[in-house]
Amino acid sequence: MKSRLTYASVLTTLHVLLASFFMPMGIMYLVTGGLYTMGIRGSYREEQHDVTVARVPEADLPAVLALAASELDARGITHPTGAARIQRIGASWQFEWTGSNRDVVLRPTDNPSAMAMTVKNTTPYRRFVQLHKAKGGWGFKLLAVAWSVGLLSLLVSGYLLAWRPPHLRRMTATATLAGIVVFAAYVWWG
Repeated sequence: MKSRLTYASVLTTLHVLLASFFMPMGIMYLVTGGLYTMGIRGSYREEQHDVTVARVPEADLPAVLALAASELDARGITHPTGAARIQRIGASWQFEWTGSNRDVVLRPTDNPSAMAMTVKNTTPYRRFVQLHKAKGGWGFKLLAVAWSVGLLSLLVSGYLLAWRPPHLRRMTATATLAGIVVFAAYVWWG
């Protein structure tokens, strides 16, 4: 006897496969997001380095990025996986390069031929927080986009499955309306 593929069986299979595949990533996002909102962000192990330069460069991102990369290479330290930026601080500035494994801060000092470099290595939990904040490499960012599409697919497939059995329709409609009202209220009162 051949089994017949139905709309509900295809949706159920899709729902189960997506939920199973993305469960570890979902747990990471739930735990790190929930704890982050309570102020639990993980920590770093910091290393301080003095950087000798002929002259402190201007706050030019490509030039300071090249200097930071050179200094990290000279010390055998892997580059951060995220983005780099120059942050203005009053009349001064500092360079920040973030990633999942480490952050690097490079700033001018009072000495015109010296800069201070702080390498902040993440603890295991902080690494997950950094990944949650999209500070990982391109591979993890690609997986995060897939997770977003997968999560949307889970919600849509679950929602469509909930409308199929007549005994769940009223409950689904009520929960949908309640969700819209609560979400609108939270947006309004923020």
